[in-house]
Parts: sequence; structure tokens; C-alpha cells
Amino acid sequence: MIRLAKYDDFYQIKIMLKDIHGMHAKAEPNYYKNVEEVIPENVYKDEVDKNHIFVYEVNNSISGYVMFNDIIINNHPIIKNQKILMIDDIFVKDTERGKGIGRQIFNYIEKHAKENNYTNIDLNVWSFNINAYKFYKSMGMRDTRTRMSKEIQ
Repeated sequence: MIRLAKYDDFYQIKIMLKDIHGMHAKAEPNYYKNVEEVIPENVYKDEVDKNHIFVYEVNNSISGYVMFNDIIINNHPIIKNQKILMIDDIFVKDTERGKGIGRQIFNYIEKHAKENNYTNIDLNVWSFNINAYKFYKSMGMRDTRTRMSKEIQ
């Protein structure tokens, strides 16, 4: 079942956030810090209050989630008006991958976007995260820009 996140979900989501952050910190150590707390509880509660987290739950156990933000562009001189659903994270526990949970979460967020008059869904994916990239492509996402980086030493 996919539902809005609740305050009580914090500890389960906190573990998943630490897992995904650890993967990024290992792959991009010059960018990410190794930290114990990825998201403070008050920040999590703010996102819950904004209805910006959905969870995939079975038998009171959360197997995955999606966290997003809104980006609103109005009256920009060169960019069309847009209401963008910007995905921060989609995560499915390792033990639950390959069962279609990620697809269900993505389809749910796409339905949410349509029902709430978003113009598009955007996200960033790190170049090391090949599996995520392939998943997003399979869900109909397309490459729109490339961000490049060079470390100055």
C-alpha cells in the first residue's frame, strides 16, 4: 500500500535515508560527508506536513519511499510557467528490490503529479548510479541536462 508518510514513520525512513546517503558518500567522497544523522526530525516533520513524502508499506513495515519538493516558475523572462514535482529521493530497500515496488512508487507519484496539475517530474541522478538511471529511463524519464564537475586542487 502506498500512503502519505506520518510522523511515526520517521525512524524507518531515517534508516533508509542513511543507507542511500552512505551509498552516495562512498561513491562521491569529495562531495558528501559521512554523517550519522541525514535528516533531523524537525525537517522530516516539515516535509510530512507539506505532504511531500509517500511510503510503500506492507504489514507495518516500510519497504520504500519517495520524497519530493515543488518548484514553481511563474513569469520568468525566458522560461515558461511550470509547476515541477522535483523528486529528491526514491528508495526501495535492498531486500525488496526487483519486486516492482519502485515502479509502483513512481507510477503513484506520476498519478499524484497529474491530479495536482504539475507540468513535469524532474530529478537528479548521479552518474555512478547506473541502476537508478536505467530505472528512470524505463519509467519514461529523458535526459534534459548534464551537470559536470571538476575538483580544484
